[in-house]
Amino acid sequence: MLRFIIVILTLTIGSCSQRRVHLVDQFYSYQTHNDLRPLIDSANQVRGNEERLSTVATNYSHLGENGRLGLLFYEDKLVAVGFYPVDSSAYLDKLEIELGLSLSKQDSIIDHDKIITKGYDYEMGSIGGFFISWMDSNLRDKYKGTVW
Repeated sequence: MLRFIIVILTLTIGSCSQRRVHLVDQFYSYQTHNDLRPLIDSANQVRGNEERLSTVATNYSHLGENGRLGLLFYEDKLVAVGFYPVDSSAYLDKLEIELGLSLSKQDSIIDHDKIITKGYDYEMGSIGGFFISWMDSNLRDKYKGTVW
């Protein structure tokens, strides 16, 4: 009987190994489409299949700066959040002043299980294509070669 309880306990602990990582604002890795349904339903653009790979884009304000928010889901798990500010210079200043994140001299910061990256993406049509993304490093490693 004790052996049976140990096996069940081990299986239960192993299945709870997915740990949510706070990405930014109210967004956490492993959130599902249903967790974020109000935001998704009001989004300007939804692409892909909720069961596989999907992206959501909507207007958003972060740190008082307007822009576009992009959410990346894989297998109905939020993997990454990207923010495309209208004024990238003002936004970088606010990231440093308000959040203590300095990306002016480097392109990425690793903060525990989160990777914060500065990049350029011309697909979403922001000014200069500049964005900041927050990604769960464990999910990135899990899906490496599958998604990116």
